Amino acid sequence: MKLTSLVLIGALAVGGYAYAQTQPAPAGGARGQEAVHPACKEAAQRLCAGKQGQDAASCLKSNADKLPPKCKEQVSK
Repeated sequence: MKLTSLVLIGALAVGGYAYAQTQPAPAGGARGQEAVHPACKEAAQRLCAGKQGQDAASCLKSNADKLPPKCKEQVSK
């Protein structure tokens, strides 16, 4: 009985892990909002309103001269 319970618990854990690994990527670009660094969030809202993901990152790069220092450092990487 104990062995059966242990096997079932293990199977559920492995199944849950496999399911979590196959979830689709979020909509809104390659990485969604995560493509914009937290130091650039305000600048992205001000300069690149309505853009998300890689579009927002590209917009920030094209406006590099208007960015705060910490954001400019992240965009140049």
